[in-house]
Amino acid sequence: TAITASDTDKVSAHLTSRVGVALPAAPTLLSANILKAADQDTYDPTYFGAKTDGSADCSVALNTIVSAIIASDLPAKPISIAGVMRIDQPINIDRTAITTNPEISLSPQIRFIGRGPTASQIYSTHAGPAITYLGNSSTALHTFFAMRCLSLRGPARARGSIGLRLEKMAYAHFEEVDVTGYEFGVDALDLLSTTFIRTTIRKNIYGIRCRQRNVSAPN
Repeated sequence: TAITASDTDKVSAHLTSRVGVALPAAPTLLSANILKAADQDTYDPTYFGAKTDGSADCSVALNTIVSAIIASDLPAKPISIAGVMRIDQPINIDRTAITTNPEISLSPQIRFIGRGPTASQIYSTHAGPAITYLGNSSTALHTFFAMRCLSLRGPARARGSIGLRLEKMAYAHFEEVDVTGYEFGVDALDLLSTTFIRTTIRKNIYGIRCRQRNVSAPN
């Protein structure tokens, strides 16, 4: 159902009051569902057009939420993953802009949360990163990313496929995460610190690749 100009104005006003940013209008999204999403404890991608049975590409819905959260410059609610959410292109988290909000230094701005690695899957079909996080410095505290209780499933270890591509960031936290089926499970460049709790990186050609391009100070 197409969103009218009037609907878009209402959506923008409501999201501005709830999360500090107007969501970009998309003609395939129901305005009622967008309004409902702003009132939940988590961002539910199904309100933005995602499917939970693996039948459709969910990357546009997930990238729309990520972009709106980053543009708000506020600590955000988690993005909820349920069922099988298929992505045919990367989820891009661009934190190259320096935040002016000190609250983001204390908690991850982008968080994905599921119901367990079996019940919640992000399934990537493309030969490339499933999730790319690009920060601006390995010592910038606002470059903080977290995932909990879900799995990343890749395209049968296709050449060039990567579960998590992490670059120029201070901290990443993974708890009860399963990464499987990629050429590289995790590919990190200038990542200062990472925590893995009950996390499995298996059945990839290479598990974890960590590289350093710049020396961070004082670490």
